[in-house]
Amino acid sequence: LRSLCHPCWILVLIFVASVASFKKLSADRVEVEECNSLREMEGTQALTKESNDRNVPSSAYREFVLGDLFQSLKDEDRTSSRFVEVLGIKDEGWKANQENFIKATAHLFQEPIDKFHAKIYSVHPSPPMTELRFDLPADIFSSLVDEAIRYDDEISDRIAASKEKPTTANVLLPMIEGDRVFQPIRSILTFPSKVSENKTIRDASTEAEKTLSAHGVKSAMRHDVYEAVLAYSQTEEAKQLQGEEARYLKHTMRDYRRSGLHLGANERARIEEILTRLSQLSIEFSRNLSEEDSQWEFTKEDLQGLPADVLSSLNPSADGSHLIVTLKYPHVFPIMDFVQVENTRKIIEKAFASRCKESNGAILKEVLKLRAEKAKILGFLNHAQYVLEIRMAENPEKVNEFLSQLGFKLKSLVQVEFQELLDLKREEYNSRGISEKFDGKINAWDSRYFTERSKEKKFQYDANELKKYFPLGKVTSGMLEIYQKILNLKFTEMSGKSIQSSIWHPDVQLFKVEDGKTGQHMGYFYLDLFPRTGKYGHAAVWPLRASARISDDKSQFPVCAMVANFPRNSEEKPSLLTHGDVVTFFHEFGHVMHGICSKAKLVRFAGTSVERDFVEAPSQMLENWCYEQASLEMMSGHFETQETLPRNFIEILKEIKKFNAGLFNSRQIIFATFDQTIHQVSSLEDVDFDKIYQEVSEKLSPIPVTAGTSFPATFGHLMGYDASYYGYLWSEVYSMDMFAAKFQDDVLDVKGGLEYRRGVLEVGGTIDAVDIVRNFLGREPSQDPFLRSKGL
Repeated sequence: LRSLCHPCWILVLIFVASVASFKKLSADRVEVEECNSLREMEGTQALTKESNDRNVPSSAYREFVLGDLFQSLKDEDRTSSRFVEVLGIKDEGWKANQENFIKATAHLFQEPIDKFHAKIYSVHPSPPMTELRFDLPADIFSSLVDEAIRYDDEISDRIAASKEKPTTANVLLPMIEGDRVFQPIRSILTFPSKVSENKTIRDASTEAEKTLSAHGVKSAMRHDVYEAVLAYSQTEEAKQLQGEEARYLKHTMRDYRRSGLHLGANERARIEEILTRLSQLSIEFSRNLSEEDSQWEFTKEDLQGLPADVLSSLNPSADGSHLIVTLKYPHVFPIMDFVQVENTRKIIEKAFASRCKESNGAILKEVLKLRAEKAKILGFLNHAQYVLEIRMAENPEKVNEFLSQLGFKLKSLVQVEFQELLDLKREEYNSRGISEKFDGKINAWDSRYFTERSKEKKFQYDANELKKYFPLGKVTSGMLEIYQKILNLKFTEMSGKSIQSSIWHPDVQLFKVEDGKTGQHMGYFYLDLFPRTGKYGHAAVWPLRASARISDDKSQFPVCAMVANFPRNSEEKPSLLTHGDVVTFFHEFGHVMHGICSKAKLVRFAGTSVERDFVEAPSQMLENWCYEQASLEMMSGHFETQETLPRNFIEILKEIKKFNAGLFNSRQIIFATFDQTIHQVSSLEDVDFDKIYQEVSEKLSPIPVTAGTSFPATFGHLMGYDASYYGYLWSEVYSMDMFAAKFQDDVLDVKGGLEYRRGVLEVGGTIDAVDIVRNFLGREPSQDPFLRSKGL
């Protein structure tokens, strides 16, 4: 369930949402070539001059930033001539108090937002280390939202006014610059909704996201801007573009077509209504899952078999007679894996698969109808055909065939594995003297439990004993050492006062990244690893700021955040990870590296902005490091003895990698087939998605769906990864081929690591994914390593 439980698609969704505000969505990419630096400078200068000439109204956000600067100043700072010169202060009375200081710097309210930040942080005694600040109070969000929208509108207005004489300087470059400036502002505003422990701030951030998304749709549908860009695309100057700029324009025009800008006014208006509504519904769907806070009370007897470290981490009920269980991963999965009391597992499985059943069920019903209607207006048979047009797979027929063939190949494995679980269940019921309760089924609440028992029996190992070798601290340090070695990087954890405004919780760690050979600064990444109330409940990576080229000698460095929900330390033990947690950690951090190592010039092509059915491949390839001796020895150390993972455990893990491949992958096929089925419906009538999910499951798996549950209401991938879940299996074909070609014999091979960094990570989305793979392999891709990895 890793790919379901840890949706890396979020990093793509957030990136695409920010870019969408500037009239474009992206999939296929182009080769990296140098642009005309003179044009870029002229365009940026024009942007700055026009913004300076505008009468920008007062901003509570800017007052907050200036007030923070004043409060941070020491006496020596206030007498610095550079400070006065940079801020352009002329009033001598500014030192008296904060109010006078803000009056003396009122002219800075006229500056473009990025120039304003640059000046403030250049003289701030402890500026946000990442240049992103996450200490904004809730009442400031709306002010910064207004600034972001005003900035976008200024760019759009100027582009629209260039229709008669469109050039690279007055059309293309403002769009590119807008992408670069807008994305980090959006991150500051919307990311807190996923990570802040303060509900007031989460609510303000969610409202900001709704407002920005609605504006993004409105901005993307501006016909006057479309006409100006269309006119520019037909000029000789546009036809001479090369590299990223050429593909940028090509994809922008493609995306206009996919948004219906070429259609009549009535059709455009309806599409805008649909897109606006879909944006709001998607946010609500995800928000409902994040805010879900159900609790259940059980006695210790009800939790018999639960590992001691998990048991000790549970809070007691008000009267102390019970223990409180939530529906968060650190509670749910250990219960489903280890608790011997069937009724306890049944209660938790049914509750977990029924989260937000009513609220998200209503949302999903409306979303499916709106997607089908939009596809129909745009001339597509259904939503899946619309989505897949810009994926590696190209069309639903290829996806259906891929899933069908893989399902057929796995069928015999599924039957054998299911029978093994059923036999184990019968044995356990007999040994416990409850044979009369044996129902001849593997229910949904039995699946994980008997899979663990099967593993223990077949490989003679104890999963709880294995955890002792993976304390979080050791896993983290070992993993970072591996990435530094194979990618030739240097990580330095940052601390001190300068990081306070850049982090959102004391748990958060911040690291600086430098090139291991040249020492060149490359960016920053955050690790936010423990669960909190209201925090995003899975594991994912957010590209808070993408890499970009500002000028020939200046680049914007990237900032990424990895969010997870690993168990906290208990009084008796440090945080201990399951091997599955280790794989998740290594995988997600691969996405961080995809963002940090990017060398794309344009934000639109940076890092993980590749075709969505390829985006998982680079990180899926890295999962293999969690099964090899050299890397496992670096990431393991018994929390009591510091002994590295014994070889017999390593050999067991290698065998476990193929264990239950039939049932596991058939479940992935169920999710992907369900996703395709509900999005290949062309009718605008209500879709009975619960019935469809049950029918798909019955066809592909012998494990029944629990009556009364609604998995679709909990399936976060349906918002942002719609008609794309197949991509996890599709991209795995490429990931296994890449691993077999370069790292099969040595996972610590520096040469292979540098080829991976240069040929995959640095390229980002600047060329088509299939070309990335071909270039890296030096040949056409093959399915053979993928099939072997499944035991086929």
